[in-house]
Amino acid sequence: MKLGSRSRVFHFGAASPLLRPSLCAFHFSLLLAASALAQTAPSILIQPWPDQSILAQTFDQPVYITDGHVQGDDSDIQTFFWDSYGRVKFDREDRDPTFSVGYRFYSLNVDAERPDLDSAYNDLALVGAWKGDEVDGWRPGVIVGAGSSNDDHWREGDAIYGVAAVNLSRTLGEGQAMHMGVSFDGNRAVWPDVPLPYVSYVNAVNPDFIYVLGLPQSSLIWRPNDVLELQVDYLVPYQVAGHVSAALCKKWAVFASYERQVHAFHEHDATRDGQRLFYSLEMVAAGLEWKQMLLGDLRFGAGYAFNQEFDRGWDLRETRGAADASDQLLIFLMLRGTF
Repeated sequence: MKLGSRSRVFHFGAASPLLRPSLCAFHFSLLLAASALAQTAPSILIQPWPDQSILAQTFDQPVYITDGHVQGDDSDIQTFFWDSYGRVKFDREDRDPTFSVGYRFYSLNVDAERPDLDSAYNDLALVGAWKGDEVDGWRPGVIVGAGSSNDDHWREGDAIYGVAAVNLSRTLGEGQAMHMGVSFDGNRAVWPDVPLPYVSYVNAVNPDFIYVLGLPQSSLIWRPNDVLELQVDYLVPYQVAGHVSAALCKKWAVFASYERQVHAFHEHDATRDGQRLFYSLEMVAAGLEWKQMLLGDLRFGAGYAFNQEFDRGWDLRETRGAADASDQLLIFLMLRGTF
């Protein structure tokens, strides 16, 4: 099922004192434990910008899963995916921009002997975001955009979907904030054609302990000392991610992670209108992290991909199985950039 695709929408209060400069860069690192709703969801309105002279923040993670086979018919299959997302503002010195732009591009390449699976799959979305002035303690925000989730048929009209959200944020106290609104994502794995409400309560107890309670998303980040760091994220009903790291020195750390993710793509030759292909998997990985690079942070390592499944249907709640791929080793690279 999922976590790499539509995951991690961390709701942090931009107006809250504890959620400003000292934590901003740290907050963006939370976004990296997974990927997904990333910067084309309400998070682009909610997450504060670092107290630095920058124009953009980016995330890129290519993952190569070694050659395997389809269970049942033993045909060969190999997958490679690249997850990329980020946000851009128009003034380097503006720490709280009124307007910004967010993007996400997820590319999946399946090299398979089965012609019904062998293809390149893409999910590209672009949104614009606006934040208004505070009114009676509440600050409004809006995002509007569109995307295409396809099986390499970019001109397929049915593959185009809309993205939108209306958000209200309110500071409740020192380090505490409430965010609520309604979001629409036409390529959501569950209820893609229905606007859904969301709510999040954020409590930055201190710079080393921050938690978010809400629906559909909750998360936690905890640094009990100068060495250990724990991140957990859950998106109802099917996405989970966990990450733990231990610092070796100022710039190097070792880490281990778990992700459960799902991605949806419209198929141009679907037997019925609106059918989509769902690719889901679970991953465990470990490796090294190089922090405080000139332009960002770098992670690299290896792991294991399991429960790789291909299903077809319109909604993840009701699908029919297409194929299960064997459990395989993987290697990956992750780069978080600041420009």
